[in-house]
Amino acid sequence: MGKKRDFKTTLEHWKFKYKLSILNEKTLEEVLRIRLSRLTVFIYGSLALVVVFFLMSALILFSPLKYYLPGFSDYSLRSELSHNMAKVDSLSSLLQKQTLQLQTTKNLIAGTLSADSIPKQKDISVEKYRELVEKKSDREQQFIENFQKNIVSNTITPTVANNAAKQNFAVPLAGTAAASYGEKGDNAVKFTGNNREVLAVAKGIVMSTDLTVGNRYTVYIQHPDGYVSVYKNLSAVFKQAGSTVSTGDVIGQIDAENDKQYLIFEIWQNSIRIDPRTVMDIK
Repeated sequence: MGKKRDFKTTLEHWKFKYKLSILNEKTLEEVLRIRLSRLTVFIYGSLALVVVFFLMSALILFSPLKYYLPGFSDYSLRSELSHNMAKVDSLSSLLQKQTLQLQTTKNLIAGTLSADSIPKQKDISVEKYRELVEKKSDREQQFIENFQKNIVSNTITPTVANNAAKQNFAVPLAGTAAASYGEKGDNAVKFTGNNREVLAVAKGIVMSTDLTVGNRYTVYIQHPDGYVSVYKNLSAVFKQAGSTVSTGDVIGQIDAENDKQYLIFEIWQNSIRIDPRTVMDIK
């Protein structure tokens, strides 16, 4: 009985209204009158906090501020960042050329530079310009020839699982050793060796080719029966998203440096990562 009376007394205390009056200093006339209780202030204050919370949440979710939240960035954001960095480099080069052109024009106007001393640009045809642009340097031509020779000379024929119970998956890096990689040893397989060409383990469609923060590529390929193969730590990619690949197609290559010359390979089935050793023969 006493607790019920105390609760009633407390509630009446919270409901007790106070009057706030604002008077004119000269005429003593009441300008504003406010009647509030503790309970009313608490309710209105709580509603105001809820409204501010939803407004701040909407401001963060529907503005670029969301990219500063931990864990919000994705692969598309990284690709967009790389694209924007390339655009910044192009704009910087263009700005330097325009600055040089402006300085040359100022010198011509001031008379400190002769127009005859400026080399004139010869007019060339579109075909000639395309030929000059598409012409490969000796270093690029040598790299292409060596790469084609390596593809022909290396054993590119994919190693397929001989066990009938396993899926018909090839080894992504021919002629290399493999080691378990991951916390439990079965999350992925780390391939190392002298070969650099990374092969598609089965026919499928390239889902995406993402550039990571460490300037390395990750390739995702969708295969039949819900399988997805993942190739990480690639230094170059030769396929684009949406491309169709067959078993043994070269999709990219790993770095030539010893500390970076390895491939991290994963297999997923129906959004679950499985042990790659269960679907292919790994020596």
